[in-house]
This record gives sequence, structure tokens and C-alpha cells, in this order.
Amino acid sequence: MTRKLIRTILSLNHNLQTSNAMGAPRVVSISYPTLVSSPLSLGDSIEQAFGSHPQALGIIIVKDLPVVYQSYRESLLKYAYKFAHLPEETKERYTDPGSSYRYVMAAHKQSLELIFPKASDGHMVR
Repeated sequence: MTRKLIRTILSLNHNLQTSNAMGAPRVVSISYPTLVSSPLSLGDSIEQAFGSHPQALGIIIVKDLPVVYQSYRESLLKYAYKFAHLPEETKERYTDPGSSYRYVMAAHKQSLELIFPKASDGHMVR
């Protein structure tokens, strides 16, 4: 399922970039090696992605990731699924009112269920 999600994102990126002739928004992509070696050089890309102009989508794709990141991504998705199914009082402990850092699983519940659909017995389908 992770590969399908990545293909969908890349397809969206391609479609947005090809429709950019009319000044349409486009997803910004940056290279992982550049992010690590020269993060200060990415100011224009970050502005393009997160600026206050109408073309800013608020999305950056990091490409050229080391191979180990695939296993990190899979682990993160599994933990996100487990976190989404914790009791509300447990999830509430991870809310920090002083910052804007808060779990927002209610809004993303459908997304997680699309990634990890449940079988009729309630277990995650892989």
C-alpha cells in the first residue's frame, strides 16, 4: 500500500507541474543530500512551498532518500495506526496546549483507514 501512496503523490506532483503553464500551484521537491549538506540553500524552495502566496501548497517532497528510510516510513505508518486506535484519554496526553502540537487523528482517521483497512474481524489488513 505504501508504494501505491507514493505513486499517487508522484502522479499528483507530475500533474501539478505539467499544468503549471498557467501559474498553477506545484509541489516542491528537494533532494535529501542537499537537505543534509546545504540546508540554508533551500530557502527559495521552502518559500515556494510554504509562502503566503496562492501557489504555495504547503507540501515539499524529499527525494533521493537513503534506502533505510523505506523501513522508517513503514514503521511510522504502523505506529500511526496503533496511535489512532488508542483510547482518547491516552491520546490526549500527547496534546500540548502551549504549542500548536496536537494529535489530529480524528481528521486523519479516514486516511489511515484507507492505508490500513480493517478486515471483518477488526484486524489491520496488509
